[in-house]
Amino acid sequence: SVVVGLMVMGLGWYFWVRGQMIVREELWTQLQNTAGIASLLINPEVVLLLVVLLSIVAIALIQWDSTQRRMASAAFMSEERSGLLQLTLHRLGTPLTIFKWSLESLADCATGKNCPIEDVEDHIRQMQQGIGSMEGVVKQLLEVEKVEEGTLQNDPRPTPICPVIDATVQEVGNEIKGRKQTISIEECQEATASIDPEILRGVLRELLHNASTFSPEGSEIRISSMRRRSHIVIAVQDRGCGVPDSEMHRMFQKFGRASNAHLSDPNGAGLGLYICRHVIELAGGKIDLESEEGNGTTVTFSVPAN
Repeated sequence: SVVVGLMVMGLGWYFWVRGQMIVREELWTQLQNTAGIASLLINPEVVLLLVVLLSIVAIALIQWDSTQRRMASAAFMSEERSGLLQLTLHRLGTPLTIFKWSLESLADCATGKNCPIEDVEDHIRQMQQGIGSMEGVVKQLLEVEKVEEGTLQNDPRPTPICPVIDATVQEVGNEIKGRKQTISIEECQEATASIDPEILRGVLRELLHNASTFSPEGSEIRISSMRRRSHIVIAVQDRGCGVPDSEMHRMFQKFGRASNAHLSDPNGAGLGLYICRHVIELAGGKIDLESEEGNGTTVTFSVPAN
């Protein structure tokens, strides 16, 4: 493409000079009669000059567009690499550090060092938590792979909304109670959605987990659902740290996290909302987020009514 571009530019320069000569010599005389413009336009050298100039402009535009696309692709790949690096360092590196430290301590116990049973139990508990964290990362990465390959299971069926909300609230109850938080179901219209119940439960679990993680202890999380025409709209609202306006566009991207998220969850992967967006769209719905930094976040998603 570079060689072709140089050849075209060379031809363009030649015909430009030649065209200038033609124009200077013939323009005034040809414009003196009524057929002047027409005769100028049918001059083969002038027409060829115009074609070459338009070709140069077209090539320049194509090159500019190609450059912009490459730059955007490079920026996207750089962001993904950065996100994967952060995921590796925090979600995988932290548990590995815990394993190393705990195993060294337990090895000392095995060699005859006097170790209180409470210390041994504490090491075991920390390693179990680390394993749970790593299993969570692997599960999310597998879900991302299924989402991007289009192999995620989707079996839509008539699914009553309120019972699924109640069951999911009960499921995350221990996590909520551990942070002295409460969940209030403000409104739940009796309605039936056409959706895979596992998809609905998975999205609700993720949104309730996020709401709890990024909200202070003792705060309230609110859930509501109502029917709007052909869809059922469900909202999860918290009073947490919120998202800065300049970062809202990143929240549903892969590895997308707000700059203040590390204050509440330093080991987050930034994959939960990315997965939620894809599975909700797969189910025929939409998901959106409204937030104000320091005043909380509301995530609203819709699913098709049965």
